Amino acid sequence: MNVLYAYRFIQTAVIIVFISAVTNSALHSADLSNDELPPPAAAYIQQIAVDYENPDIVYVATIGAGLYKSGNGGREWIAINTDPGFQRYFVAIIDPEDPSRIFAGGEETGLWMSENRGASWSLIGLDSVTICEVSIDRTNPDRLFLVAPEGVYRNNDIHNKEWELVFDYRKFLKENWEGSHPEELWGFSRFQKIAINPHNPSDIFLGARWEGGYHRSIDGGDTWTHHWISGIFRRADPILFHPTDPDLVFIGTHHQGLFKSYNHGESWVSLTRGMEPQIRTPYYGAYLISGIVFEPGNPEVMYTGTDYSNWKTIDGGKSWFELGKTLTCEFARSFAVDPERTNVVYAGTNVGMYKSYDGGETWISINRGFPEREVQQVISVELDNEEFEYAVVRGRPAVYRRSVTNNTDWVSMSWLLYEDVDSIAYDASTGKFILQTQSGEITSTDGGFRWSVPAVEYAPLVNLPVESPFTGDRDDPSLWTINIELKGNVFFEDALVNPLYQRPPYVSLQLVSPDYPCDGSVPVWGNNWERYLKGTVQIPERIINKDDYMLYVEIRDFQRNTLIGYSKISVGDKQVTIAVTQDELPPCLNSQ
Repeated sequence: MNVLYAYRFIQTAVIIVFISAVTNSALHSADLSNDELPPPAAAYIQQIAVDYENPDIVYVATIGAGLYKSGNGGREWIAINTDPGFQRYFVAIIDPEDPSRIFAGGEETGLWMSENRGASWSLIGLDSVTICEVSIDRTNPDRLFLVAPEGVYRNNDIHNKEWELVFDYRKFLKENWEGSHPEELWGFSRFQKIAINPHNPSDIFLGARWEGGYHRSIDGGDTWTHHWISGIFRRADPILFHPTDPDLVFIGTHHQGLFKSYNHGESWVSLTRGMEPQIRTPYYGAYLISGIVFEPGNPEVMYTGTDYSNWKTIDGGKSWFELGKTLTCEFARSFAVDPERTNVVYAGTNVGMYKSYDGGETWISINRGFPEREVQQVISVELDNEEFEYAVVRGRPAVYRRSVTNNTDWVSMSWLLYEDVDSIAYDASTGKFILQTQSGEITSTDGGFRWSVPAVEYAPLVNLPVESPFTGDRDDPSLWTINIELKGNVFFEDALVNPLYQRPPYVSLQLVSPDYPCDGSVPVWGNNWERYLKGTVQIPERIINKDDYMLYVEIRDFQRNTLIGYSKISVGDKQVTIAVTQDELPPCLNSQ
């Protein structure tokens, strides 16, 4: 069968036509076939929702392109904006009890509801308020919490009651946050998430901004308390409750990785083994976690994105591996898994939507219906007996590719490319693609999956850690005195970090049980050092109730995220040395 492909080639202002035989592709190219190949398209995806009754129905909230729905698993998208004037959406969420009921909102939209899967919409409150996030009570879907710049709103019955501001964020900052407060920081943003505990709807977790940590209510939103993550400045963004075990909670942080609680939020451990640190801006942290989801029916399997790549775990977060490179955007903002066919996974990125049929090993681009890009140049290249076309488009993402042989749609090939591209060329003798940009030449030797972006240059360590000052009484019999030394390649220097991230202390010391955190216990004692690797601590004897413990250490490292170390310790020990490394885990997690 022959298929006609047509697209607009701006540089020559003519229509170029190709005739090609259609072949079956392992990436389900038949899903994308059409009589006319559309130009490259893109949208910044903020949130994905898959209809659990009919998983071929998918909704996406985009930043700048509007609200979309697909009725065929992403093959095509149609706009379903709540109002023609709204384009920046942050929320698209499905009622957990009624899949025909959808809630949506975004920048200055107020909160909208559809009771017919997006065919029509009604404003249900907070007219013109920016809706950053919405959480629905699974035990009572008429009870909603939402995050707005000014704080958290609650409605216990959306049909009969008014919205009430139950957490005044700006008041909290004024009363609790010391230092200067730039006006643009006096509000929540699309990064802050809120989650109602499915095991106890009175328990609500809320992400934080520059105050760090997270907020929590245990009385249904009437009162709120602020919590730190091991006493170190870490901004909680996404929050995920385990679907069957009420003790397990996950928090993704803004540039400091993923943390898991085994005791329902009483304490946290870092779980980023296998992830690689971001390389575009090395001085604010290594892993910005977003879009974390469970595989339905198997919470050991999870997907998430960071600002370097996208990751999967099959052991509940103890180790992570990189998803297939055909997910060609380095940062998926949102993931969703088909509830019936769990190998079908959607990834929403800042260049559009991707779909995998094999649990994330391979991906296709599914952007038909999103705003089209203006093509500037196209070249044809044969790679491993397969014919490809590469396109340069106006703006960003700048480079696209499609397989002519396998009849695929255009997919962005702009990994870590954060500038406009003037032209693309291919040198067959070296297998090298060459981009010309305003900053110079950028190349790729793997077909455009990775580009030769400038290497990261880290600052030298100029403020070497010294011993923590000690002001206690070493002879006090009521205190257990321990000299601690931490060994490892630690980068504390924050001189080049944005001042908002210059927030010591950077070291957390915790006295825990030998089986922590797997036994669900909480730390017996904790302390923080500003940026020291050596010092003396004292622990009150009255809190000691066993002979053997473990000293657990986490360090914030500005190049490699969180460094972890531990050592078993017995009551009465006077000296302990602990090695800290990037991919360490507490011993009980290593043994599972």
